[in-house]
Amino acid sequence: MKLAFTAAARRDLYEVGDYIARDSRRQALRLIAALEGFCATLLAQPERYPPLMHRADREIRRAPYADYLISIVSGTAWSRF
Repeated sequence: MKLAFTAAARRDLYEVGDYIARDSRRQALRLIAALEGFCATLLAQPERYPPLMHRADREIRRAPYADYLISIVSGTAWSRF
C-alpha cells in the first residue's frame, strides 16, 4: 500500500497551513509535517479505525488527529488520504 493525497486533500492541508502561517510560519510547518507523518503511520494499520462505508471496490475509514479527521479510502490497488 502507498500513501497518496488527493488534490483536494493536499489543497485543504495547505489552506490550513496558510491560515496558521498568518500567526506563525513555524507552527504551520509543524502542523503540516505532523499531519503528513500521522497519515504515513496509517499505512501500517488502517484497520485501527472502523469502516464507515464498505463497497466492493473500496473501503472508507476516518482517523481523528487533533481537530482534524483524516479520511482513508482504500481499494485493492490504491490508498488515498
